[in-house]
Amino acid sequence: MTRQTMGIHKMGAQPKDALRQAIEELRRTHAGYSDGHEREWTEAVRHALTHVVHGLQKGVAANYAPDGPLTPVDPTWPTMAREAKTLREDEGRELQRAVELHEKMREAADDLAEKGGVGNPPDKNAQGKVESLYQEVKEFLAELQHIKETESRLVVESVNVDIGGEAGA
Repeated sequence: MTRQTMGIHKMGAQPKDALRQAIEELRRTHAGYSDGHEREWTEAVRHALTHVVHGLQKGVAANYAPDGPLTPVDPTWPTMAREAKTLREDEGRELQRAVELHEKMREAADDLAEKGGVGNPPDKNAQGKVESLYQEVKEFLAELQHIKETESRLVVESVNVDIGGEAGA
């Protein structure tokens, strides 16, 4: 699946704000799961994931930009430079994971629509798939939170080093 078929395009908001808002939307949508509403939930999560993909695209681009949030990381501090490199790689991996989760949600919604039909209970296999996706999204959210915390810590440490403090102080 390409980004064009997902309707993903560049948007004009601040990259990190867009991602933060998208993560919160996904968190709220994820928490809204309830039995009997699996198809609606998968569609809502898929929609929220589209926003997360947009935010991650912007965040990844910003982290490589000359004036991006990781620019202040002093390359002469090997630990910080290594962490910044790892953070950029992690964000790229999570972007790919978001795209994959988006596709899985589409497939699950399609399965539920085919097998559930009006007046028919959802297929047990499709319900099991949704439960598995629930856990996968939960883990994805935890990893995104870890990335955001690491990024914030790195930016603060780089400012401390820049004004004469010590990394990790």
